[in-house]
Amino acid sequence: MKLRKMFLLTLVCVVFVSFATHSSASPEGRYQYVEHGKDVAGELVLFSAEDLGSIVKIQTVSTDGYTCEFAGLCAFREEKIICVNADVLDDSSRFIEIHRLGNTLEITRAYSGVCGLHGAVTGKYIKK
Repeated sequence: MKLRKMFLLTLVCVVFVSFATHSSASPEGRYQYVEHGKDVAGELVLFSAEDLGSIVKIQTVSTDGYTCEFAGLCAFREEKIICVNADVLDDSSRFIEIHRLGNTLEITRAYSGVCGLHGAVTGKYIKK
């Protein structure tokens, strides 16, 4: 009975460490925009700056010439990444929300001003 409890405890610890390691894996890197196929091309770059924390740069352009551009600081909250730009810190509704999905990042929320009239920035970005 005691051996069985030790085995279960060890198994729970291994599973917990596995999940903790998996969820804390760094999402830093370059990602290619894949949401709108050939109509929109773009890239998301997420990297760490020693004193500032994490920085994101996002750029997309459509075949019609509509563009989106964002650069800002990011904070990690569970599987979400919340990014703000220094120019809009006075307005708490102006942020970008990114969800982590393995080797994919998905922008699920952006605010007006990031894109031109018909630009697209929300959607999936796959790690290069």
